[in-house]
Amino acid sequence: MLLLAGACRCSKPAEPAGEEAVQSVYAGAVKTPEPRARSLCQALHGLPAERRVACCGGAPGRLLLDECTRVLSLALGSGNVDLDARRTEACIANQQAAFAGCGWIGPSAPPLPEVCQGLTVGKLEKGAQCRSALECRDGLRCRGLGPTQAGVCDAPGAPTTACDLGADPLAVYLLQDSGAHPECAGACVRRTCVAAVGVGEACTFGGQCGPEAHCAAGRCAPGRSAPDGEACTVGACAPGSVCHEGTCVRRKQESERCAADEECLGACLHPDGGAGMCGMRCPD
Repeated sequence: MLLLAGACRCSKPAEPAGEEAVQSVYAGAVKTPEPRARSLCQALHGLPAERRVACCGGAPGRLLLDECTRVLSLALGSGNVDLDARRTEACIANQQAAFAGCGWIGPSAPPLPEVCQGLTVGKLEKGAQCRSALECRDGLRCRGLGPTQAGVCDAPGAPTTACDLGADPLAVYLLQDSGAHPECAGACVRRTCVAAVGVGEACTFGGQCGPEAHCAAGRCAPGRSAPDGEACTVGACAPGSVCHEGTCVRRKQESERCAADEECLGACLHPDGGAGMCGMRCPD
């Protein structure tokens, strides 16, 4: 997905004569990165990479950090989108606390906390050209958007409308979900908008229930995610929690007892074949 969003800087063959080069919707260099972009992208991408190196060794990759900073700087410079100062400050502080130690290192990256969602304020009205759904006012999507093609701010798609057809570059780098900018008025299932399953009705996965509900114990329940202790399907729990044996549970911290990796922020270690304990496991 990140490559589709224009993150690759690989060399490519020269364009045939008479044909215009294909460019990312956020093409262009930035001489002086926007300070707010640099700070936020450092918290989202630079800090985890640096801490992983400090804990496990190796060299930090800079591609995600640099591209996030470039794309966000261009977006902010256009005036089409701004950052919510309060949420951005809270997100950066949360990231600094979350990555202070090494216990989070394991098979998968820690989930982005809820405070790090909704960081942007879109300025574009319906009908305006957009390069990301985040540039549009809340409640609007960027219809027709692709990694190399701008779209148009529009209302969420009605049933039978195509959806989930391309990556949103700015949303990819800022790790934002589509909650404030849903592609469909109902739900996107197999790349087609369908009517959402109503609260209390039968479901098999969360996407069926629409953006403001989730699938729990085979029925759509109110709320974007299931609280800890509630029955769940995979992916239905709040950030920081996991659906373990059919129930949402908070991911365990370093030194807490565990049986499987999925229970831990990092990994479930079994020293000398003994009982499991959450801790750091560096990649091979």
